[in-house]
Amino acid sequence: MKPLSAILAGLAGAFFMAAPATDQVADVVEEKTGRRHRVHDWHSLPAIPEDAALPALGAMRERGVSEALPYLELGTGAVEVALRGYTEGKRATLEVRSADRRFAVKAFSQPPELDARLYAALAGGSGVIHIPRLAGYDPELRVLAIEWLEGPTLSSAIKSGQGRRAGELAAAWILGARDLHVTFGPHLGAESMLAKAYKWADGLGAADQALGVAASAVARRLVASQPVEGATQLLHGSLYDRHLLDMGDGPGLIDWDCFGQGPAEVDAAVFLSVVRRGALHRARQEAAAQATDAFLACTAGVFDARVLAWHQAVNLLRLAHKKTRRTEDNALATAQPLLDEAARLAASV
Repeated sequence: MKPLSAILAGLAGAFFMAAPATDQVADVVEEKTGRRHRVHDWHSLPAIPEDAALPALGAMRERGVSEALPYLELGTGAVEVALRGYTEGKRATLEVRSADRRFAVKAFSQPPELDARLYAALAGGSGVIHIPRLAGYDPELRVLAIEWLEGPTLSSAIKSGQGRRAGELAAAWILGARDLHVTFGPHLGAESMLAKAYKWADGLGAADQALGVAASAVARRLVASQPVEGATQLLHGSLYDRHLLDMGDGPGLIDWDCFGQGPAEVDAAVFLSVVRRGALHRARQEAAAQATDAFLACTAGVFDARVLAWHQAVNLLRLAHKKTRRTEDNALATAQPLLDEAARLAASV
């Protein structure tokens, strides 16, 4: 295992070789049609979405953001709002900024008490692990506001050929998470993933019979080889490369909606599986391989190899299932290599 201090020293030295220092965070918007789109650029809203399940949106639309969320202290000047993520009836993420203040405002259908507690407990992170600070929480409106972290995503780093840096930053989170003494949150592990494995296989089968057969074989193997998991720690729970930022001296983590407690292999498997999915694009294959190699080198000795392989396999099954929601002509074709890799990994445990 490469010491965290050595990783961080290398990251700081390589800062000026990184991608541009500003990069709008890519997030996902799910429309009423069920189609999902990533928002990469600044999109000012003509109106805040109408959604009765999210009372904060109604309050901001009717009273204005400054009045609805007075603790943000946005001042008397113009306030700009951009939609960063939206799932109808469940949650929305807005970027709110005035002349000198900038926040991520997250509205929920259920009171986000646990999320607010998490951000308060993390208090911005530890060492060089950067996590947004809680700026305000309104349980009645079911909304919380956190500081805006600015930096290029690891997804953009890989796309620009900086795979090694991306892998080292992701590894720094895995190693640094042990210093964040947060012990609450749902358990995330093999049991929760297995509960969905056959649903994903059935979904793939409904879209394509051959994919369904392959997915079912993976699911059966996963059930038969459910691992015994070790010690638990704080998990981000959705460690996508787009949720990790390059803050110069270390990683920043955003979008903590899926956090919990579990073995480190859970977060590691999410990151490695998403990087593997990115490698389906030929132009990213080399950088994706570099990210994987750097991540595994920096975390050598941390993971149980069987547990990591099992979680990678189940995550690749999940990512293959996501292809059934895409509308591109080749979406299902790209599910096959993910299932092939899932089958290979499942057979190894």
